[in-house]
Amino acid sequence: MKKILLLVILTLSTQHYAQSSLDNGISLYNQEKYSAAKEIFERVLEKNDNIGEAHLYLAKCLFQLGDLDEAIEHGERAVELGDKNPDYHFELGLLYAEDARDASIFRAPFLA
Repeated sequence: MKKILLLVILTLSTQHYAQSSLDNGISLYNQEKYSAAKEIFERVLEKNDNIGEAHLYLAKCLFQLGDLDEAIEHGERAVELGDKNPDYHFELGLLYAEDARDASIFRAPFLA
């Protein structure tokens, strides 16, 4: 019984930490402190790679910092984790559009 209670407490504290960190990262993102926010989202995902919102905001930070390819990877992971979340699809669509806009004439036909 004590082991179960300890497991529940650890799980809840980990979830609280992740949500608190996620909120801090979003706050930094909204303040346009993209590098600091990126570090927070990366730490959150090191502990739990299955948080779609962390992948989404990491993708948004990476885009703002000029790393479109990695931003797309995290945008795709966010959609994979939250397929029913329209915000994830919308943000990924914006990243794809930016990628297509910047594509060379040789690479563009293979984007579709």
